[in-house]
Amino acid sequence: MQPTNKQIEYCHILAERNGSCPCLEDGTPIFETSMVEADKFIKQHKKGKWIDRDNGNPEDWGIPNH
Repeated sequence: MQPTNKQIEYCHILAERNGSCPCLEDGTPIFETSMVEADKFIKQHKKGKWIDRDNGNPEDWGIPNH
């Protein structure tokens, strides 16, 4: 079963933030091949560290009073 457009869009966002993604020989991202692969990619990459919270002011992260 093919992944939904929403899954593909989200996977592309995660791949961009992650910097790479596994692809087939023709360059097609594996997450575009099936719903199962898209779900695996999302689960594996959605918890990535995208914000360096060790630097800056907590108010800059949208967390007031910390």
